[in-house]
Amino acid sequence: MALHRRIARAWRSEAQADLLRRSLALLADQELMTSAFAAHVAASTGASLGACMLAALAAFSGPLHGDAALRVQALLDDVRKEGIATAVERWQSANGALPGFGHELYPQGDPRAANLLAAVEAPEDVRALIGYMNETRGLAPTIDIALTALARHCCLPEDAVFALFAMGRSVGWMAHAIEQTISGTLLRPRANYIGPVGAGANQFTAE
Repeated sequence: MALHRRIARAWRSEAQADLLRRSLALLADQELMTSAFAAHVAASTGASLGACMLAALAAFSGPLHGDAALRVQALLDDVRKEGIATAVERWQSANGALPGFGHELYPQGDPRAANLLAAVEAPEDVRALIGYMNETRGLAPTIDIALTALARHCCLPEDAVFALFAMGRSVGWMAHAIEQTISGTLLRPRANYIGPVGAGANQFTAE
């Protein structure tokens, strides 16, 4: 059975299997993100493919990468409680960048989000937030917003976004790891000491 159908069955969302398949395809790879680079580094040491996947997953687990959906969900919770304008202003004053909007790699808008949102009937609060951000700040939604909308539309489990993202991206991680293994090179960045000059500083070596 195809992976997306297995996932749909596990989440009791068989009717939404094609949407899950679309998501997995959209999430498969995205340049050399930190998780993919972690897979490269592990693979360059000769680590097994499984170990490379663990290295990538460890990097992916951070709130600035794969766990970004949690911040999107928290923002939407605040939107429902406080209203869009109040929630957005409070988030930006406290945290700076708003989660789920303005992807640095896609200044014209995240094409993955546009593709997925075109196929999903996003909940009203998600649509309202997207409209507000576009009108007031000219920012388009990222894939994290689209995945959150998908999860709500399909009534998926609370942690489904992280799991779906990780499963989709694991294909790219494996490709990156295999590519690095084939190259046969060891990734070994060098470091330059830029701290204060003092006794013993000239003896510093980083490898």
